[in-house]
Amino acid sequence: LWWRRSTRKRVEDAAWTWARCFIPSRKKGLRAFARSQEQSKKMCEAVVEAEHAKRVEDAAFAWAASPFHDGEQRFQTERGVRQTMETFGRKVIRKYMLPVHSQFFGEQPFLIVGYEIDDEPWCSILFGPPGFARPTDTVSLDVTPAGAVPPFDPPAGLRLGVLGVDLAARRRNRLNTTVLGVCDGVWKVGVDQTFGNCPQYIQRRAATFGGGGGGGDTPPEEVVDTLAALGARERALVERADTFFVASCLPGEGPTRGADASIRGGRPGFVKILDDGTTLVVPEFVGNNHFNTLGNFAKHPKGALLFLDFDTGAALALTGTVDLDQWSTEHEDLIKGFRGCERAWAFKLTKARWFPPGSVPIAFTPEGVVVASEGNEDPAAASTTEGGGPPFVSPNLAATGSWPEAAAAAAAAAKAAAWRPFRVAKTVAESTVVKSFFLEPADGAGVAPFLAGQYVTLRLSSPDRDKPLVRTYTVSSAPGDAGSYRISVKKEPHGAASSFLHDHVHASTMIDVKAPRGEFFLRADAAQNKRPAVLLAGGIGVTPMISMLRHVVHEGLRTRWSVRKTYFVHVSHDAETEAFREEAAQLAAEAKRTDREPLVVVHSLLSSVDGRLSKATLQKILPLDAYEFYVCGPSGFVQAAYDLLRHELGVRDGDIRSEAFGPSALQRVPDAGATEAAVPQPPAATEAVAVKFAKSHVEQLWTPAQGTLLEFAEAHGLQPDYGCRLGNCGTCKTKLLAGAVTYDGHAAPAIDLEDAHACLICQAVPAADQAGAPMLELDL
Repeated sequence: LWWRRSTRKRVEDAAWTWARCFIPSRKKGLRAFARSQEQSKKMCEAVVEAEHAKRVEDAAFAWAASPFHDGEQRFQTERGVRQTMETFGRKVIRKYMLPVHSQFFGEQPFLIVGYEIDDEPWCSILFGPPGFARPTDTVSLDVTPAGAVPPFDPPAGLRLGVLGVDLAARRRNRLNTTVLGVCDGVWKVGVDQTFGNCPQYIQRRAATFGGGGGGGDTPPEEVVDTLAALGARERALVERADTFFVASCLPGEGPTRGADASIRGGRPGFVKILDDGTTLVVPEFVGNNHFNTLGNFAKHPKGALLFLDFDTGAALALTGTVDLDQWSTEHEDLIKGFRGCERAWAFKLTKARWFPPGSVPIAFTPEGVVVASEGNEDPAAASTTEGGGPPFVSPNLAATGSWPEAAAAAAAAAKAAAWRPFRVAKTVAESTVVKSFFLEPADGAGVAPFLAGQYVTLRLSSPDRDKPLVRTYTVSSAPGDAGSYRISVKKEPHGAASSFLHDHVHASTMIDVKAPRGEFFLRADAAQNKRPAVLLAGGIGVTPMISMLRHVVHEGLRTRWSVRKTYFVHVSHDAETEAFREEAAQLAAEAKRTDREPLVVVHSLLSSVDGRLSKATLQKILPLDAYEFYVCGPSGFVQAAYDLLRHELGVRDGDIRSEAFGPSALQRVPDAGATEAAVPQPPAATEAVAVKFAKSHVEQLWTPAQGTLLEFAEAHGLQPDYGCRLGNCGTCKTKLLAGAVTYDGHAAPAIDLEDAHACLICQAVPAADQAGAPMLELDL
């Protein structure tokens, strides 16, 4: 801004000089103009020289040492972004303010500052008319606050973490500074570091100095400095807060030492108060990966919090100690159930200060801020403020949960092995043969956390059957889709369960459900696997793949696209039977980034038009790279896709993950030199074996031609529970009372049976050696 103004002034001065001198004496005017041009040239050279020196200084600062101390580096390493942030930090963390930052700080009616005095950290809000913080040059500010809450007198040498935040525009910039002195009420502040931050979880509020709540006929409250625990008034403010400010410090000398101030946001009530009234638990969502706050806490476990009542101008300031690990470790199940939560830290207050309404003279006008609906205590079901706007202004907030949701999810996880009642909330036709069912828990607990690609087990009761049908269906919703499971079922011509679901199940129908499980799932985080993922789906095999695709996009939005690139290829017979075409296209559109290559690529193929999946098709879709493949569909499609990848494209067996729908297991070709040995199995019986189903009082002779024990039982009128028929789900697990079974010639069980006397009858056959027993006896 200074450069533009000074340049414009020099041009105007030169033009004025020329115009004034031209009429009386053209020669004199030319000489004057030449002199002005020479002066302008010298000024330009001086500015360029100064800018060059500044850039040299900045480069020396950037590369002399890391801009992050080892506490920050610890969390960057855990997150898998250490090298990325080192490169990024050296580019954006500067020792001087850019012109845009200088202008930004000069326009704000308030600043948040963090500091430590007498070994106590505090977080204060400074306020005044815009311009009360005036940058005098690129490395210093003059700050003349009209007041501060909590108030303090900064001594010379005090390190201040300064946060400038424009809530209405959802912009924030940070300064690490040192107080050089205070002269006639003006704080002289020197800049140590400066950098911008992304908006993340900021709620929109317009701020105007000179307003604020309080006043009226209500007598003013006293400032309370001696709170040892939170009372009802303080609890109420914290429990409805969707925003607070946090200060942390790292004492000592050096470019990475000093104080820091930051902002935290979430759904109303995202800060949990424990029963003792002195401990607050804060969920940590994905941030900008600097880890300034957590890094400081790791090195110096003290901090300060500041809660503002944006309606009344009241404030609550807390100082205390921080525990980063113990509480999270002890409540791991609760953290897992909190959507979007990476970890949580506990704040133990040692002192609290309450400032009554009107203490902060700033009018905050909400702009689409989340508020609780009347009569609704669930923050997740919030409405918008008057004037409209989306219920969650930040798209990041939509991917976060709440403590009640987390508690419900933890309760659901504790019931993972039990049948639970679920209600069908709605059904949606995805194609002419595929219908989706949205299942919501009806027992007060939440939905158990799951991984994208896993399945649930259903127990369907029909008046036409003496025994319920038990089947497994993949969850086609994503882990980030709160409150329900979506299963998508293809109606098979002779499928008893699928026909029952399509023909008799509707909204409000009750179904028994077991929690999700399964080993076929996708990790979306690029830090865990940087290789691109290719999702190959055939027909109804799209159900785990659409869950995976939704998960990748949701995680991308939540983590600012720190996810692996994903290719989604769905092969259907024709357009009428194809499911999720529009949903997949919409997800790809949401993942499109204007300035970079797309992270999600979607292709739909119709075998009736495009033919079968081929080498040429995949080579056209996939650039040359090292991929991890996920294959799902009918058993014939999975085997053909595996053979295509393994034999024609040379993909390693270890890079192909699969799940098939149907009775046949995938025939794999191990990689050369693979060291993992198959579990040795005793040989299968080659002659007839007597089999007794104890509960059914049925005895029959089994022969090898009759297949697995599940097929044998069905052939004799029994209806055992089963799901996948592949040894993956465990639904058909049956207790072995006598004799021995083997999985010879079949896939070994993919799950831990947890019982040496149990077997999966969908894969088991009688062993040749019955261990001296006169017959094979099953508890069926």
